[in-house]
Amino acid sequence: MVRAPLPLGTHGNITYYQHENGNWQARARYRDADGITRTVKRNGATKNAAMLKLKAHLAERQHVTTAANLTPASTVKELAGIWWEEFQAKDRATSTQHRYRYDLDRLILPSIGNLKIRECTVGTLSAFLKTVSNKNGAQSARVAKNILKGMFDLATAYDAAPRNPVKDVTLAPVKKKETVALEYMDVLKLRQSLTGEVREALEIMLGTGCRVGEVLALQWADLDLSDSNRARVSINSTLTRDTHGRYYRQEHTKNKRTRSAFLPPFVAEMLIRRRDTEIPAHATTTAWATPEMFVFPSSTGTAQDPNNFRRKWREQVKGTDFEKVTPHNIRSTVATFLERNTDLTTASLQLGHSDTAVTARHYVKRETEAPDSTAVLELFGREVSS
Repeated sequence: MVRAPLPLGTHGNITYYQHENGNWQARARYRDADGITRTVKRNGATKNAAMLKLKAHLAERQHVTTAANLTPASTVKELAGIWWEEFQAKDRATSTQHRYRYDLDRLILPSIGNLKIRECTVGTLSAFLKTVSNKNGAQSARVAKNILKGMFDLATAYDAAPRNPVKDVTLAPVKKKETVALEYMDVLKLRQSLTGEVREALEIMLGTGCRVGEVLALQWADLDLSDSNRARVSINSTLTRDTHGRYYRQEHTKNKRTRSAFLPPFVAEMLIRRRDTEIPAHATTTAWATPEMFVFPSSTGTAQDPNNFRRKWREQVKGTDFEKVTPHNIRSTVATFLERNTDLTTASLQLGHSDTAVTARHYVKRETEAPDSTAVLELFGREVSS
């Protein structure tokens, strides 16, 4: 009877041979990823040492061919482990890697990690992503879908799936939100209604058009306050989450563009006052504002979680006319104010966009009332002599 070949990436029984010098050799047949079965040997001073060396080598050899061992019966968790190793080798932004790892561990593996690849049908994955969207939001569902698409692309490449089911999963379209921008007098009222660091952060957002993550990532080294009338800020970083969900300073902005901006005197004066007279929770002296220290630190002096800042914001606007206003709305407010009082190019440069189309499409509030063109349109009412 012809002996059945070993499955790919596995070995047969381990046998032993003792050399004349007393050393031992452990050997086993191993079927490599190319389908060829080879005899693998390792030597040791004792039988046990030779066995341990052989097993360690076989484990390394199997690791190299693990992807080739994916089958329809492999689990999503096994697929994720192989996909993650390949994904890490790609030139992807650190923040993207952290977000993907975080959502893989938080959303995907706890829910469908034990499913077999063959069980992941279009219907199964559609139901899973719908649940993610309902519980965690549409953006989380889109990220989860991107992760799953990459995983099942790998599964199809190694013949563990006949096709990628994720490609046929359709997420509910996300309705484009209407741009919210405050009118000038409302901005003044909102500023006067806020207190403490929430108001101070708002003033930086109003004076720069920064995102809240960029404001909370600011360190004193990013500011030149030597002349309050010509103060400047370098916007070169933002806060992002690591694989454990904790926020840290990422040494580039969302679009990887560093920009410099002048600060209005009222913002510069506030920062000088904060630096010289205010003492945050973690500090014991007004000499706390060293170059590497965050302008708005947490209670322990580390990066402040943006979610904690938004919570403080909500507490201060609760019960006011600005209860539905978010920090992100301030960015749109700055863009709209600059577009109306200067031009779209200035607004785009202030916000650090790659082109004016992004600013116009997502950040400038559209006018709902047409300009008074009655003098021109009245011309259509003229009578013509026959």
